[in-house]
Amino acid sequence: MIKRMLINAREPGELRVALVEGGRLEAFFVETAAREQTRGNIYKGVVVNVERSLQAAFVDYGAGRNGFLQISDLCPAFIKGAGHNGRVNKPIQEVLRAGHELLVQVVKEETATKGASLTTFFSIPGQYMVLTPGHESQGVSRKIESEAERERIKEALAGASCPEGIGVIARTAAEGRSKREIQQNLQQLLRLWLDIKKRGDSAKPRTLIHREEELAVRVVRDHFTSDVTEILVDDQDVFNRLQRYLAVVSPRRKTQLKLYTDPRPIFQKSQLEQQILSIYQPTVPLPSGGSIVIHPTEALVSIDVNSGRNVSGKQIEETALNVNKEAAVEVARQLRLRDLGGLVVVDFIDMRDRANQRTVRKVFADELKKDKAKITIGAISRFGLLELSRQRIRPPIDFGATMVCPHCQGRGLVRTTEAIGRGVMRALEHKLGDGDKSGLRVRVGTEAANYLQNVRRADLMRLEERYGLCIEVLADPGLSPEESRMERFEATWTPPQPAAPPVLQAVIEAPEEPEPEEFEEDEADGEGAVEAAAADEPAKKSSSRRRRGGRRKSAKKDAIAPAAQPQAGPAPSVEAKSIVETPVAEQSGEPTAAKKRRRRPSSRRRRKPAEGQAAEARSAIAAAPEHGGVIGDEAD
Repeated sequence: MIKRMLINAREPGELRVALVEGGRLEAFFVETAAREQTRGNIYKGVVVNVERSLQAAFVDYGAGRNGFLQISDLCPAFIKGAGHNGRVNKPIQEVLRAGHELLVQVVKEETATKGASLTTFFSIPGQYMVLTPGHESQGVSRKIESEAERERIKEALAGASCPEGIGVIARTAAEGRSKREIQQNLQQLLRLWLDIKKRGDSAKPRTLIHREEELAVRVVRDHFTSDVTEILVDDQDVFNRLQRYLAVVSPRRKTQLKLYTDPRPIFQKSQLEQQILSIYQPTVPLPSGGSIVIHPTEALVSIDVNSGRNVSGKQIEETALNVNKEAAVEVARQLRLRDLGGLVVVDFIDMRDRANQRTVRKVFADELKKDKAKITIGAISRFGLLELSRQRIRPPIDFGATMVCPHCQGRGLVRTTEAIGRGVMRALEHKLGDGDKSGLRVRVGTEAANYLQNVRRADLMRLEERYGLCIEVLADPGLSPEESRMERFEATWTPPQPAAPPVLQAVIEAPEEPEPEEFEEDEADGEGAVEAAAADEPAKKSSSRRRRGGRRKSAKKDAIAPAAQPQAGPAPSVEAKSIVETPVAEQSGEPTAAKKRRRRPSSRRRRKPAEGQAAEARSAIAAAPEHGGVIGDEAD
């Protein structure tokens, strides 16, 4: 497959480098102006403190946090009386003291919680060689497996004039290089080391003596091997610097360096942006439908393998084998892309067959050979776990590009509003027990404030009455959901006054109007009433469709006036028929005229003949003996 190196430097303050093989991202490096790499830099530091219990020293080399120097990282060649045979054979408190000045090199960059790791065993990398002052041994990279090639390189190193007390190691890139190229690169490194020593002797403490190359040059130096066909750079300045570098270390390969001039972004054209974004995601899908979940912790990096929708095998064992082989390839790739170091535990799908376990481990070990970091791999245990230890070459890929979540503080979970409110109430009650009678103000997040002011309002009022002070709950949008702050303020608490009893007023609702009633009267002659009813008949026909309420009200008004007068006078009007509902005769205990009452379902009042209306009027007048009326035949 075609292997290319793409360098993106168009974005100000950021430089990204990608190694692509067959369209697949195999390595990714990024460096920003805010997070410049210090690994490989050489400083002149001063010892600040020596810890006998740790057998280590803290060195101030000019960074924000002191570096950590263990006794195993002290090279006797640069410390007088430290020991011999490449090892310090005395306690560290007898070798170093506070104020001691020495040259140190950063081997592991500082993190958010730890300072940088320092050493006095210097390592100066070149294109084909690595110079190791303080060692006298010469070696060849283990990744060069051909014995004939290893012997050829050793002969080339033996022919070079290397000073005493300085070792050298041939890198993987030296494979296939001529003797002249190897020795020429070694001489360049020797001149660089002599210059570092000279400047270190005259420099003041906390001074940078040697700075490692920029990212673009480092990647070209470390990864521009014979299998890389071309280097594409989209920035003219970076292109010029790489040209000068290759002109010195490898003039014959300058033609493989090319300037990318297409207006389309270089990573977008190669469809790498989506692959780069997946580096920051915890879940990585597998081609067959499974996935791996990567979760770095403080102690180790846990990687879980899930089968997902993969049902490629006829049996569970076969399916597990296929998924684990895919996962082994992807895990090795993700370790390189994310530069995950330290202890790594991979939880493969359980396989009962020992042969399948060995197959998966072999696939995993072959993929790890592509990694330049030192890796020690174990066997798959009976629980399906595989342990390995990987050297951390640089900070993790998300270091400097991500931050701890301000809401969950990195846990990935947040407490519910009810749980936060209960915690605030407990803290509030504990705070109120200190005896201070001044007011207490509580600042919480918006959701927690709504919960306390609405759901727990009664509890807050009871606390105020119990302790006799004011409690204020304020919503502060600047606080995280789980954060709360309490502060005292001057306030006078006034007990709530008992509320006055409510004044009750009777509300009398108008009774529903009863259904209209019609009465059938027995025959009762009265010529005067008949004549009066006959005279009013035309008027009654014209107003028969009035509303019942209006008719009843007008009938009562017209009937009361003649009823209050003595018997003498004109005959009562026909409208007096509506007062038959007044229980006058019943209250007096006298019998009323014989009549029959019947309720009809009709909601509209039927119009009656004039004779019936006149009879009703006579019955109503006769029913009031106190007014001089005559009841039936008793008048005779």
